[in-house]
Amino acid sequence: LGVPVLNFSVFGDASDFRGIGADQARFRRMGAMKVAAFLSLLRRGRPVLCSDVDTVWLADPEPFLRSRAAAADIAVTSDCLSREADANKRGDSRRFDPKGVWFCGHNPQNLYGVTFNTGVLFLNPTPRTLTLAERWHAKLVAPTDDWHLEDQRAFNMLVTEAFYPVVAAPPA
Repeated sequence: LGVPVLNFSVFGDASDFRGIGADQARFRRMGAMKVAAFLSLLRRGRPVLCSDVDTVWLADPEPFLRSRAAAADIAVTSDCLSREADANKRGDSRRFDPKGVWFCGHNPQNLYGVTFNTGVLFLNPTPRTLTLAERWHAKLVAPTDDWHLEDQRAFNMLVTEAFYPVVAAPPA
């Protein structure tokens, strides 16, 4: 078939990672390997599209990535699982706390925590993306007492360092 394949074992632990959910240190190590693979591709000037195995694509993402996401350093999905909460960009729905909804912290005026889901992630090979990916990898391989520090949480910690206050984008 001629399908290019990345040998994941060159980025660290070549062991079988099945069933590691309860072993956070191994899960973090697997995340560090994933980010090392991203870095390898980014350093070669290659864009990266990462999609979790449980993701279903209903259409080819390439047209979107070539148009809108091409102007971004990073495009990532959110863990805001409520369409109504996500649509509440002005915070005027009486159904939700005026300060926002947990996991929907990307909305303007939201003071709650944002959670981006790195299960669908696009990285353009820009200097800013490369810097973030290097910091992301370093955070994952650094010694820590934080047993819950895995790749998605580390990504969110780095991305949101100067994230607030969120402001609405100007109208198109």
